[in-house]
Amino acid sequence: MSKVIETTVLKPHLAPNGVIVQRGETITVDERRHKALVRKGYVPRPEDETADEEDDEQDTERGALTSRKIKQRRTKIVGAENDQQ
Repeated sequence: MSKVIETTVLKPHLAPNGVIVQRGETITVDERRHKALVRKGYVPRPEDETADEEDDEQDTERGALTSRKIKQRRTKIVGAENDQQ
């Protein structure tokens, strides 16, 4: 008998029962289905869930550089936008 896992959805997808599961929704699936959803990127890996919870509890030092503070330096190049300029 497989283990039942409760997890949060990262990307919307179609469940086996025909219902669309929305992002952020908590679902309960068996272990085999969970592995398939992890492979496709619909739910986080079990290691990632525990790591995220630990990060929230830790206080960062004042002035410490985090990935949230870094802005993206590159933007997508789109031909239509460049032609208008």
